[in-house]
This record gives sequence, structure tokens and C-alpha cells, in this order.
Amino acid sequence: SGADAQVFPISMIHCGKSHDGQAVALQDAQGRQIPVAGQRSIAVVLEDVNGAEIEFLDNVIFSSEITQPILSYGRLMHAGWSICAESKCLRNGAFEIPVELQNHSLVVKGHVRAINSVAMPC
Repeated sequence: SGADAQVFPISMIHCGKSHDGQAVALQDAQGRQIPVAGQRSIAVVLEDVNGAEIEFLDNVIFSSEITQPILSYGRLMHAGWSICAESKCLRNGAFEIPVELQNHSLVVKGHVRAINSVAMPC
């Protein structure tokens, strides 16, 4: 999306690990305030056309007004990803992640992994 941040539904706030980032204020394209329920570090896993799993680690903002995860295309671009309209995919080098259209929005299929910190004995 054209969003500046990754924003996920509050129903997924149990995913990932706690992240106390900067306080953020979000607004939609019409300038309305979007409530922020918290932030967490998560891993989003997408599968490319050859079955390879690509994992994106990022800090995500959660909101009660979001119904499905929103990834920021700008953040993906900074990580080297581009959209290939011809093959309908996100591309980075040899990796191609299929994209679909839902109305006029791009959609990718993936899943969110929990990130856990485990203390190792010395």
C-alpha cells in the first residue's frame, strides 16, 4: 500500500515480541485519525513462485480499525523489492512473490510468525 508503516489488525497483537518504539499517530487517506493499540516486532513470511520462503522482520503498528495486514510498499522498495506488472509479482533479484488484485488493491498471501526470545544458559 501507500502506507508509511506496516499496520495490522488488533486481533494479531499476540504475534511477535514487544517493541516500544516511538509514539506514533496514524491517519487514513482522508485525514481521519486511526487508533493505535500498540507496536510489536514480527516476522511476515511470503512464498516465492519457486516455493522459497522469504521472511520480512519489521516493527508493526496494531489498530482496531484495520481488518487485514497492510504492508508498506515504500518500506519494501527500500529493501530492494519492486512490482513487475507483466508477471504480476513482487521482485527482488531472482525472488518473485505472486501478487493478486482485490478490487484495486494488491494482495500477497503469507503468514505471520511469532518471534520469541529464549534465554540460553551460560
